[in-house]
Amino acid sequence: MPKLLMIDPTKEIEAQITAIRGGLKTLSEAIREQGNDPEKQLEEMAKDNGLLDQYKLKLDSDPRNSPANVNQAVPTKPRVENKKFKTLV
Repeated sequence: MPKLLMIDPTKEIEAQITAIRGGLKTLSEAIREQGNDPEKQLEEMAKDNGLLDQYKLKLDSDPRNSPANVNQAVPTKPRVENKKFKTLV
């Protein structure tokens, strides 16, 4: 499958994550849509994770290092003060 070009990568990646987590799409399907071979990509990810573990390296981009109750892959919007009501939104 040829790689699909993204118009708005931030929104489209967020939508991919939501679809995978919601069971509407598999991780392999999302990887194929990017023009990659899922087995090769997952094999490479496993190898990278093994090396990170071997050398006791932790990356903030590695969801294995995030708390389980935090939405790991979807960035959150910063909270701002609502001056009218003196609350955070």
